[in-house]
Amino acid sequence: MNDFFVALGKFILEYSFAEGVLKRAAAATCGIETPVGFAIFGAQRIRPIIDTMRRVCESKYETLHPLAQEALVQLAHINDVRDKLLHFGFYRDSDDAYLSSNESIAHVATKIKSIRVTAQDLADMTEDLVVIEMRLLAHCGETKREPDRQARFVQYAQTPFRFKPPQPALPRGKSSRVLQTKKSPPKASPL
Repeated sequence: MNDFFVALGKFILEYSFAEGVLKRAAAATCGIETPVGFAIFGAQRIRPIIDTMRRVCESKYETLHPLAQEALVQLAHINDVRDKLLHFGFYRDSDDAYLSSNESIAHVATKIKSIRVTAQDLADMTEDLVVIEMRLLAHCGETKREPDRQARFVQYAQTPFRFKPPQPALPRGKSSRVLQTKKSPPKASPL
């Protein structure tokens, strides 16, 4: 089986765990019981949950612990890649990479977004999600209740993130010069 698809499956599984941990951390940040937090945040997307956590901290004149803050930033980067892969689809770009692009649905060339992702990128994001989960569980105070989690947290807390957000890739067969020539000046709306 292709390494990319094995890595993709592991990534999606770990991402689902990270979503649950994020919602638990959001409930803790808001000072509400976890089931209530799940009821409130259950249907929300990742970025609004992260924004809510930051706003709640601001309203209390508090800040998130730097490790939790870094975890949320990295989760937002990973979320962007996940959304592109799952919503734009992808196709083989080379022996070790796939390209995900909205080229077929973008209404103008300037709105085309593409990223190139390898099996190693997926593996790196999967490992980062485990680090993110440990940092957010520590934010919730859950690592203090369970000694085995405390040991894992200590192991992962200072672990640097492996995944670096990719630079946007050009759509297949396109060059930046071609995209620039497709731009046309905005037309004035009729009054």
